[in-house]
Parts: sequence; structure tokens; C-alpha cells
Amino acid sequence: MVSRASQFRASALVFLMITMAQTGYTLNGFDSPDEAINLDPVEPVSETAIANNDAATLHVGWSHACVVTEQGMVKCWGNNSAGQLGIGNTEDMGDEVDEMDTDLPYLNIGTNLTAEKAALGEGHTCLLFTNDTVKCFGSIGALGLGYSDGSGAGDGYLETGDYMPLWPAPTGRTVEDIEAGGQHTCALFDDGSMTCWGENAEGQLGMGNTTDLGSQADQIGDYVSYVSLPTGSSVTSMALGAAHTCVLFSDGNVTCWGDNAYGQLGIGSTNDIGDGAGEMGDSLTNITWPTGRSAVDITAGDGFTCAHLDNNDVICWGRNDVGQLGRGNALNYGDSSGETISSLSAVDFGWQADGIDAGRDHICVFSRPSAVKCWGGGDEGQLGAPVTPSGPNRGDGVNEMGSSVPRVDLSSGQPNPDQIQVGSYFACYMKTNSEIKCWGDASNGRLGYEDTETLGDSLNDNLRNVVELGLDYEFESVPCDETFIHENPDIETFQLDAGLTGRMLEIAFRSDGCPGIAYIDDSNDRVRFAVYNQGIWTYEYPLSSGPGEVLDVDFLFDANDVPHLVWTDPTYNTGTTQDTYYATKSNGRWHHVELGLANPHEVEMVLNHTNVLEIITNTNTSGQNAFRHAVCDTTVNTCRSTTNWTGSSNTQTFQGSDMDVIVNLDGSTTNLFLEENSPDKIKMKTKPVGSSASQSDYANAASPSYTYNTSSASGDDIRSIRMIQAANGDYHMVYVPTDLSTNGLMYGSCTTKCEQAPTNNDWTFSPIAGATSSTFSFAVDSDLIPHLFYSTSSGIQHTKLVDDSWTTPLQILNLPANEIRAEISENGNLWVGVQLTANGNLWIIQQNAFAGNGMGVDADGDGWLGIDEYTCGSDRFDIASTPSDEDNDGICDDKDDRYDTPSYGEAITIGQGVEFACSTTGRPHNTSTDPAVLCWGMNSHGQLGSNYSRVYGMGGFPSVPGFSLASVSPQGIPKAFVATAVAVGDRHACALGIDGSVYCWGDNRVGQLGIDSTIANATATRVTMPSFAGRIMSISAGAQHTCATTISQDLYCWGDSTDHQLGEYLLANSTGSISETFSSSSWQSTAPFDDIYIGQSDISGWTSHDNDWTHSTDNGGTLKWDLRSSWTYYNQFSFSVDALEDGYITYDLKTDYGGNDYVHVYVDGTIQVQHQTV
Repeated sequence: MVSRASQFRASALVFLMITMAQTGYTLNGFDSPDEAINLDPVEPVSETAIANNDAATLHVGWSHACVVTEQGMVKCWGNNSAGQLGIGNTEDMGDEVDEMDTDLPYLNIGTNLTAEKAALGEGHTCLLFTNDTVKCFGSIGALGLGYSDGSGAGDGYLETGDYMPLWPAPTGRTVEDIEAGGQHTCALFDDGSMTCWGENAEGQLGMGNTTDLGSQADQIGDYVSYVSLPTGSSVTSMALGAAHTCVLFSDGNVTCWGDNAYGQLGIGSTNDIGDGAGEMGDSLTNITWPTGRSAVDITAGDGFTCAHLDNNDVICWGRNDVGQLGRGNALNYGDSSGETISSLSAVDFGWQADGIDAGRDHICVFSRPSAVKCWGGGDEGQLGAPVTPSGPNRGDGVNEMGSSVPRVDLSSGQPNPDQIQVGSYFACYMKTNSEIKCWGDASNGRLGYEDTETLGDSLNDNLRNVVELGLDYEFESVPCDETFIHENPDIETFQLDAGLTGRMLEIAFRSDGCPGIAYIDDSNDRVRFAVYNQGIWTYEYPLSSGPGEVLDVDFLFDANDVPHLVWTDPTYNTGTTQDTYYATKSNGRWHHVELGLANPHEVEMVLNHTNVLEIITNTNTSGQNAFRHAVCDTTVNTCRSTTNWTGSSNTQTFQGSDMDVIVNLDGSTTNLFLEENSPDKIKMKTKPVGSSASQSDYANAASPSYTYNTSSASGDDIRSIRMIQAANGDYHMVYVPTDLSTNGLMYGSCTTKCEQAPTNNDWTFSPIAGATSSTFSFAVDSDLIPHLFYSTSSGIQHTKLVDDSWTTPLQILNLPANEIRAEISENGNLWVGVQLTANGNLWIIQQNAFAGNGMGVDADGDGWLGIDEYTCGSDRFDIASTPSDEDNDGICDDKDDRYDTPSYGEAITIGQGVEFACSTTGRPHNTSTDPAVLCWGMNSHGQLGSNYSRVYGMGGFPSVPGFSLASVSPQGIPKAFVATAVAVGDRHACALGIDGSVYCWGDNRVGQLGIDSTIANATATRVTMPSFAGRIMSISAGAQHTCATTISQDLYCWGDSTDHQLGEYLLANSTGSISETFSSSSWQSTAPFDDIYIGQSDISGWTSHDNDWTHSTDNGGTLKWDLRSSWTYYNQFSFSVDALEDGYITYDLKTDYGGNDYVHVYVDGTIQVQHQTV
């Protein structure tokens, strides 16, 4: 027989779950019942209007376009191969649906900056702001930022907004104007001086040499080189072609320098200017105009130049292979001494020009209000109308100009042009009402019509559609982690990267819930970083080049969403101990540091609560076993120099593997690893909060109980273990055991008490049947539910632990994997990265609302449900963040329409039992004469909360023993306790405090006091609720039982249950049955049922029989078991078995232990069935 003294004594609590729902939303991981809680509806996010924000100016580069709005905002679309759109990625915009209108993002130009103008080149963009500063982004060599690394700026994560640096102007100078050419840029300063930077092979920078400028630190800022201009000249505007530069002076003269292969400089030769000494300054030659004429505007293309004269004539010179000069032939002009610009006749296009612009090989003009016309190259429809029958070009043959130049069909009425801009094989114009229309080559989305269909090369093309920019509304951002999902999203799977990528991958979330991924690209032996932003993945290499073999990688985001990466590569810099590499991003650029952590294989990195970065490496070199540590305090260091890091090491006598490092909720740090020994062991060592940087601050390593059947291999890529601390502080662990193929992966859990004592026996472990794969990942959602993902030969499986049972696995990807990494965001969105077995490609599995979002639980243990914290504005995952609740009624002040704190001296509630009553006073408990609760009347079972036994009499009434006509303050009520309610049963009472505590006193024969005994108690004693219950909000008492509701909207009851007052437990297997022939006696006999065991048991069951119970029969065929007289078994509930004549036995059970109680049924002395309560 089991010894009762050694059994665990639990409160006799029956737990009834009251679920909740939110109408109109999915609470991730919750089934929505019919009832709904009161919750203010959350309106769908609507577009926010922006007043007076029409397009002000239109700008076109070679294959992209931008508008600057009236409010100084900027949108760009088209080619983005080098980040020239300035949106932090290299995704072309405008070539696919849902990329324009409000789906096209505004550029994040930075704090307190208002754009005035944009200058677009072949692969870069510069913005001039109203404060006369400049920012440039795109192709790195054309930006003038002193950068020489990478292919672009503005094309990656944290490369826009305030992370994008201003162009470094010389001290005291501001920028008045800026223009961009093919791969070079020029700026005019406030003092009239001029500088250029970028590509300079033909002298287009005007420096008297062919040295590229702007990519070195000594070529920018105060070190910029100035263009030598003619004495006394004043530049009013600039025109930059593919490789030449022209300036218009205030007197209407123009001079040019740079490439002159086609005569585009207008000096009657093909000699480049500006590429040698003595060619600039006063040596520059002005272009000679026709007599009496001067230029009012200039424009330059690829090898040709055009001028708009003061009489509205247009003349062009230079390259003419497709008729771009409009001369009716294909002969260049200006490349020989006899071809002066003053001899040129005006281009005949049938109108006078109000505006002109040159593109790569064609030019367009407009005349208000009636016409836009174009000539030159027309292969891609850039002229706006097909040219037949002579070919696609216009202007290279006779009778193609003059009245033969058609108007671009842009409107049924007047096109009302205001601006014209021409790029490479396309053109755009803006109407006087700020509408924009484009035509020509649509590659890369440069036309902005969400496709790549060429417009203008067919008579059937419609050029009247407006480019939808959505300038009147805010950008419709793509959220990564919506709290509530308005639909049931499908799971998505897609390839993220190809070709031996995705090994040792890690996933982390930014503060907005968007994921980032770091992984090894084995195709290039480099670490690759990818981040998801606005629905687009951006890829980057933190270290641009270098041979090596990366072994492991880890990364995290800090509170400012800055990425920090670390990886091991002993072969990158051979011959040194600098085998570990750290990288982070600052000012839009990657910076990396080589750390002296020698011979590493595995690496882990954490950022603790005081913002100290800690890197731990594990060596697996024979005879050099060690854990090496490096730390950097980010509050005082950039961590971009080796001097910012402090290192230490701890040698070991064993080989370790499969490290994991956790920053615990209390700020301490736990290092988990597998000790490879005989047998292998899981080891944990913890560094207390506030410790210094040294590894010696870690306590000695110890093993959680029952973890000696682990399986690991030094130096392999199989992660054999993962441990997670959930939001409530509990630990969850999954590891590969030695009996994996038989019993599956092992799952363990422990409460926060394991944080500082990993060797205690509070860990519980159980196998996950069927999960027999060593390729797995593990996550815990915000509802505190563990999720397991593992690979089989058929694909990726998912199971989760619900009510102590793992669900039937569901296949979420039909492709097996070498590696899996899964993370679940705070709001329950799933992101899984997998490296496929078949080809090594990296795939992503993603589903919003996949798991719990913490709304239905008290995830942080502060006594408030997540949904209440969400509606009240506090952080549901931070125990230090709670709603304001002045009256402590569990309803935050913002949602509370009444103040119900008791008024002093007032009886708030009165409860009446059998011959006694109690009341709250509304005062904090001070002394027995200044109490929080008063009781009076009969005190036969201590129900007054006092041992008082004196005889009272008053007013002629007879004296009755144990009866008080005066009020009594229950003893045991703590000082300062304020009672908000009192509940009274027949002979017991309970008081609810304003802090959610409950104290009970009086009769306790059936456990109605909830104090782990059945002995009456005249002293008020606090009811001990389960740790996960949360704060008690209300209490109620029946004759001999008590119930309480909690802030989690759960109901707990304890005490008498003869009439099922406490609710019922369900059997884990309600369909279980046994067959019995009753051969030894009739079914009414008690002989077959000679043993029933009720109580706690382990999984293997008890071998002894329990004789604490007797049974009897009634005429209805019911066998009833009752506690034997003189026995004091704690569970005093009756137990019945209905024996039916057809040979089946059914029974119901209700016990005090909840999920740990077992029923063993013996028939004829042999155990037949075992059931467990849940």
C-alpha cells in the first residue's frame, strides 16, 4: 500500500477553463467560442491622405524615374539594380502588379529634410534638399561619398533615411544645383564654384586628368577638386551626358568638356577636353551660336548635345547614328573643323519648342499646350509612335522631319505638357495638372505601369494612361507582424536562395516583427545576410571577399534593429589566431572585425540586458578544447575595432558541441552545450546578472537531471539540442537522444527555478513519439505552446504540445531538408528556413497567425491577460509593464467606467451563513479594533475567524455557548489588507483582497478552505492558487465549497463535490473498455471488483493494491466505492462503477490532483485498465 504521508499534498482545486474570443479577429492559436469578451473593435488601417502633394518636378535617368512632390517628398520607380531608387533593396519597381500607386514607397530621405530637386544618372540618384544639402545613392562610384566597397549604396538594409549620409560638402559651402550624367555627377556651390566626381576616363570631371574621384576619403569634403572655369564666368545650369559635361553661363554661352568621340563638345574636332593639363579654365572654348542667338537651356545624351535657343529654336550636334540630330541623315556633326555650330540650321519638327530633353539616343520637345514630339532612335517605341516604312528611327532619312514628325498621342484633347524628361529608350512627360505619362521600353518597370510591355511601337498602343503614383496618400506599408489577422492565411513556401546556401542558418526578428536571416553560402564560402522589409527580401554579404571555409554563424538585432553577425572561418586569415569575425552596419556600410578567438568551430552571440555583446566560441581541435569569450559594451564602444573587445578563455578536458546561449529574463546568461564523454551529457553554466566580462564569472557546468542519453558529434553541422526560455520564464528543451530511432526526440521543460540551479530535479522529460529525425528545430509561441519541426524522407513535419500531448504531425513542406531553423514571432507568425537535401537551396516556409499571440494568456506573469494589456496599452510580454488600475478591480483605468475602491467606514459586502455573518469594512486592516473584515454570530467551527468561546448575553436573551453578539475581526488577516468582497458558506468564510489574494477560515471538513487540509481553522489562511492561475478577481461560496474567477477568466473551485459542484475532469481515453465474462460470479457480485486504486501514480503504474476503499451494490447494478472508516485518505470523493448486463463497465472519476491522477482497475486480481485524469 502507498504511504499517504509521502504523497504530494495539492490543493483540492478543480480547474474549469473559461475561454474567450474576439469577434472579427483570429486570436492566434485559439479556437473561437460563441461567447465574446468586451473589446473595443480595432478598425482596419486606412490610407492617410496627404494634402497638396501633387508632383512638382519630374526626373528621368537612363532606366529609372523619380518625382519630387509639392511637399518635398520623393518617389522613384524603374531599374534598381544598384539601389538607385533609394528604397533599401535592389528590387525593380513598376514592372509587376502592386508596385505602383500607394504600393510604391516614398523614399525615406531622413529627418527634417525636404527634397527640392533630383538628378538621375545611369545607375545613381542625387537629391538636393531645401537646406542646400545633398544625398546620393545607387552605383557606388558616382556618389562621391568616399566609398569603394560594394556595388551600391541605398540598395541594402539600414541604408536609407538617417542611415544614408549627406554628401560631404567642403566646409562653409552649400549646394545650389546638381546634375547627373552616365556615371558622374556635378554640383554648383553657393559661391559659383563647381565640382564633379565619379568616372573620369574621358576627362568629363574637368580636372585636367582621367582620375576617377569621390571613392577615397581624401577626395571628398574639404578635399574635393574644383572645376577650373573661365575667368569671370557664372554658371546657371549644367547638362551631363553619358561621358561629357556642358555648362550654360549667365551670358547664354555654353562650353563643354569630356568625351568628344562624335563631336559632342561642339568644337569641330574629336579631341577630348579636360583629360589633360592646360585644357580647362580660360582654355575652354565657347560654342559659337548662329548670329544674334544665345542659349536658354541645354541637354546632353549619349554622344550628342542640344541647345534650346532664345528664339525657341533647337539645334543639336554630335552623334547622329539614329537621326537624333534631326537633320534627315545619319551623319555625325561637329566632329570636323568645317562643322561649326553657328552653321547649323534649327531642327525642323513643325513647332516651336517650349521645352526639350535628350535621352540616350533620342530627343523630345513640347510646345504648350498642344504637342509633344520626339525623334531619333525608335527601336523600343521611345518616339511614341511607330515609324514606317523606313524603319523605327526618325530623323535619319529624308522627309522624316518637319510636319512629318507626329505628335505623341497622349490625350483626346490638348496634352497640356509642362515638363518633358527622356531616358534610355523611354520618355515621360508631366501635364500642367501634374499627371504623368510614359512610353517606350518598359524594362525594369521604368514606365511605371506595373508590367514590362513596350508602349509606342505599335499603332494599337494606348499612351493615354496615367502613371499611378498615389501621391495623395501615405505609402501602404506591408506589416510583418500584425497583432490580429483579419483572415485565415495560407502557408507559403518559396525558394529564397539557390545553390548550396542556407547551412547553419539563423533567424531573428526586428522590433516590427520582420525577420532577418544569416546563413553560410557554401557556393562562395561566405556569410550571407538577408532581411525582409516591405514585402521584399534584400541580400547582402557583410564581408565582400576572401577565400575561406565558414564553419558556423550567429546573428541578432539590437533594440535599434541594427544587425550584429559573427562567424567562424579559421582558413580566411591563416597563420593567425584571428579566426572569428564580427560584423555590424553603421552609416549604411558593413564594418567587420577579426577577433582573436582561435581554432573555433561553433559560435554563439548574445546581447544582454545592459547592452553588452558576448561572443562564445567552442573549439573542437584535439588537445585544445576550450570555450573562448569576447565581449564588447555597446553603450561606450562601436565594437568596430579590436580594441573595443575583451577576450578570455576557459580550457576543458572534454570536447564540447552544439552550444546555445540564452539571456535569461532576470538578466543572467546561461551557456548550454553537450559534453562529449561516456556518456554524452547536457551541461549548463550560468553567469549571474551584473557579472563582469570574464568567462570565469560563469558558475561550474552542471547537468539537468535525466539528460545522460544525449547524442552528439564534435564538429558536425547537426544541431543536437535547442533550449528556449518562454515569455513566462519557463524553459523548454528538445535534444537528440541515443534511442532516437526507437523513441524519438526528447522534450524537457522546467520552471524559472531551473535558471540558477540546472541540476535540480524540476526538469521533466518525455519522448516525442514518431519524431525520429535528428534534423529538427524548436520554437515556443506567445501562448507558451512548444512547436517542433522536423524533417522526414517525405518532407518537413510540424507538431505541437497541447494538453500534455503532441498533436498528429502535419506536413508543411513536401521536400526533405538537411537543416531547419524555425522562429515564431510575438504575434504568432511563423518563419522557417530550410536547406533542401536535394540541391542545397534555401527555402522559406511562412504563415501568419500560425501560432498563439499571447492574447489569451498571462505570458509575462504580471496578472494581466495579453488581450487586456493590448487594449490598455501596456506590453503583454514585459512583467514590468502593466496597465494603470487605480481601483485594482482588474479593469484598466482607460476602460473602467467606475471607481469601485471601498470607501472607508462603509460595509461594502455582507455575507450571511448559517447563524453567522461577515462584512468588509472598506478599511485597510490595521488591528483587531481597526479591521478589514468583521464577523459575528455562531462560532462553532471557527467561522468567525476566532477561537473566542466566551458566553454572551444581551437584552434578556439567554446565554448561548460560542455565540457572540459583538463583531470579531478574523485573526490572520495581514496588515494593510483591504477586502473588496467577502463570501460566506454554511460555516466558512473567505475574503478577497484588493491585491487579488484570498484568505479563508472556518469549517474545512471537505477542503472548502483550500488550504491543503480538512481540519477546521479559526485563523484566516491564504489560499494557495496554482502558479499559472493569475490574480483572483472574484470569489463566491456555496454551503461547503468555494469558487474563484481569475484575471485569465478561468474558474477554480474547491471543497464539497457530492453533487458535482466543482465540475468534472475528463478521462484522457474516454473510449477505453475491457472485456470481462464474470466467470467467477454474477455481475452483481463484488468478487470481480476486489481492488480499485485511486490516486497519484507514475507512468509505469503501481504494483501494490489499494485497500483504502470499500464497495457496495444497489439494485440498479451500481457498485459504489467509499473511503473505509478510520482511513484519512486526502481525496474524499465517491467513486462509482456502473456494471451493465451486457458486460461493459463505465466509470466517472473526479479527483484533487488533476492531470496526475490514475485509476487502476483490477478484475479477479489482475489489472485490466489504467486511465489518467486530465
